[in-house]
Amino acid sequence: MFISSLLNKKKHIYKQNSGMTLVEAIIAVVIFSVLSLVIMQGSHSFFRFNEYAISQSYQVDFARRGMDVLIKDMREMTFAENGAYPLTDMQPFGIGFYHDATGDGLVDYVEYALVGTTTLIKNIHEFQGGLSGYDFDNPDHVLILSEYVQNQLESRPIFTYYDGLGEPLTDLADITEVRTVRVSLVVNVRPERNPGEFELLGTATLRNLQENI
Repeated sequence: MFISSLLNKKKHIYKQNSGMTLVEAIIAVVIFSVLSLVIMQGSHSFFRFNEYAISQSYQVDFARRGMDVLIKDMREMTFAENGAYPLTDMQPFGIGFYHDATGDGLVDYVEYALVGTTTLIKNIHEFQGGLSGYDFDNPDHVLILSEYVQNQLESRPIFTYYDGLGEPLTDLADITEVRTVRVSLVVNVRPERNPGEFELLGTATLRNLQENI
């Protein structure tokens, strides 16, 4: 009788210890909730404090790829299908020239310009044939090459022009004297957070004009 009673008591104790009590379950849920809240707040704080750096890094990379396209285009500028001179417009914040931008064997008219003071776009006007050859008012393709460009807001030219001797050209009417174009893109997603801007620099030697030096 004693042995049977002892065995029954052990079974009862085993059953009591074999599962999680309600109190233990509540404590586990509370701990899990607290840990989840801490992780969520930490992630939110990380992205909140690093949002500028992440956005700035993305826009700088975007501008770098746009700069590569711009430099390549300028190096390959050439005479138009109707014989017009390669470089047609030289401004501090814009440039226009002829180049086969579409790769179809016909020379297009390409212009780079700021839209809304901070977005650098590329307009492509394809050769239409005839004497005029190009519809300068209606581009066939419009591409965004860089955003958050702060050059105009800071009065820092995007394009600087040099003659064959490497001297900067102050008269923007001297189109036929240009042999090299220096490009500067100042990128900052939040100008009010200076310092923090990033400047990309590039130089294009106008290959097809070298014979005129």
